[in-house]
Amino acid sequence: MQRLKTREVGEAFWNRKSAQGSSVHCTATRLYSYGPVILQRLPNGRTIGNTTKYSTTTSRHQSECGVRDATYTVTGVPRGTEDLRPYLKKKK
Repeated sequence: MQRLKTREVGEAFWNRKSAQGSSVHCTATRLYSYGPVILQRLPNGRTIGNTTKYSTTTSRHQSECGVRDATYTVTGVPRGTEDLRPYLKKKK
């Protein structure tokens, strides 16, 4: 699989495709920055964006991949969490 730029991996997630970058990768339902899930698609098509602060690089990934454009946003998510649903907070 070709390694893509972070923004391209974000676009792949939003287009429900898998993609691989150097520090980010996604499946059709989850986008990861290093280890943490920063975007997740729900079965109904809505999305959850993880805005938890982990590092400067992950913050950049969150911005470039459109985490704040998600239907819902969550924060306070521990590293290694695979499912963002328990942290749901509706977007204002």
